[in-house]
Amino acid sequence: MKILLLCGSSYGIGTFVRARELARWLVEFGHEVVLGYKGNRKFRAEIYERDGVKEIGIPSFLNRIDLDTMASPIGHYWIKRYIKKNRFDVVHGFEHYSIVHSAGIYAVKRWNSLYISDWADWFSSADERTLFKVPGYRTYMSKKEESVKKNAHGVTVISRELEKRAAALHKADRVMYLPGGAPVDRLQPMNKSDCRNKIAISQSEMVYGYLGSFLADELIPFLNAFKEISNEIEARFIVVGKICEALKDYAIAEGIEDRVIFTGYVSDEEVNQYLCACDAFVLPLRDTDYNRSRWPNKIGDYMASGRPVICSNVGEMKQVLMSAEIGIGVGDCISEMYKAMNIYVLDEKKKETEGKNARKLAEESFAWELLTRRLENFYYDLLEKR
Repeated sequence: MKILLLCGSSYGIGTFVRARELARWLVEFGHEVVLGYKGNRKFRAEIYERDGVKEIGIPSFLNRIDLDTMASPIGHYWIKRYIKKNRFDVVHGFEHYSIVHSAGIYAVKRWNSLYISDWADWFSSADERTLFKVPGYRTYMSKKEESVKKNAHGVTVISRELEKRAAALHKADRVMYLPGGAPVDRLQPMNKSDCRNKIAISQSEMVYGYLGSFLADELIPFLNAFKEISNEIEARFIVVGKICEALKDYAIAEGIEDRVIFTGYVSDEEVNQYLCACDAFVLPLRDTDYNRSRWPNKIGDYMASGRPVICSNVGEMKQVLMSAEIGIGVGDCISEMYKAMNIYVLDEKKKETEGKNARKLAEESFAWELLTRRLENFYYDLLEKR
């Protein structure tokens, strides 16, 4: 098949990661794949080829003209012109943005393509979006999200919560549960001592890790629990990824900046080293509609690295913790977080067992190869039904 995956995120961010992993494996399965995303150039497309996937950054001029982060008139023109010249069997749109959706609809009219819409982010349920202060905007976005799903031939959803909502808009046999995956081919469990030697971290310290640094407010309670732990034993907290100044300022204000490492951007190889230098990971989530409906990409990286996870008992993550002994679920209380973090200080066997369970679960249930094969079958099934 010739497949176009269109993502409303910028390169390497958010839903792009999901689309990129699926694209890589679809190529491995013998399909021709083009991956479109929100480009950095205003008037011209960015075109690359990586791992057999043709990647296209769609022009971004006036992207917010429709209160839509992917609504550039030039982007609309460019992608429709591209589809006009290139017949696709399947167009899979990630997010609800206008360029993504209109491209899918155009491909159906032009080539009778199969159009699938992916629901990985319940955008209209979020509390923090500035534009939701505009009267009626949340209602507008909710209707827009739902209309995109109604007008597609089928829907892939990242969570059971969104599966229920999609099934109310579509026939159940045209909705596929497609959770986030684990990059078991790229991230491997590595020897903790070797990794610590490479990044100059003491072998005697208890090390907790967090991948990404955008959720400053949600991570702060874990930092408070860590502060208590680190006052009692040698401990370190590693935040891997783009530096969040709010978190750095908080660590300084609390006097723990010498115990928290902010790596900034690192390569995939370095990510693996930093993750495997840790004893356990944390995954904080506030209990909101938005968080109950989503799947943080980082949980797949955590599981693939073979370390246990201390995770908020929220949504899909609660179900993952219940499916296998891979970590400890906690509430919002700092004392619960402290207790969970301290368990791995006291119980080395539990830490090792749950780390192995995490890797096993990643390989057997959440490997991107397995999820992509299910997606491929979903495409074939809908092509037959159409």
